[in-house]
Amino acid sequence: MFFDFAYMDKPSIYYQFDYEEYRKSHYGEGYFSYEKDGFGPVCYNELAVIKNIKLFAEKDFMIDEKMRKKIEKFFSIRDKNNCKRIYEEIIKLIDNNH
Repeated sequence: MFFDFAYMDKPSIYYQFDYEEYRKSHYGEGYFSYEKDGFGPVCYNELAVIKNIKLFAEKDFMIDEKMRKKIEKFFSIRDKNNCKRIYEEIIKLIDNNH
């Protein structure tokens, strides 16, 4: 979901109230670091979440320039042809397997 929000230039806040339990019981760390790779602040308690929501509201829910640059770097292509590119790659895969 946060990739979709970043693509649409909408702010995100990362917060997982049961982080330790989730990592132990369900899913280990992956390639994506929210602190390093994420598109918004990482919060470790409810007060930080509320603080960041207020900060976003004060800025009319617009992302700041630093985050905008990070998003632009991550999404090197931003147009309305994503479906077309995916379709073309699927066709290439099918053609290469025959």
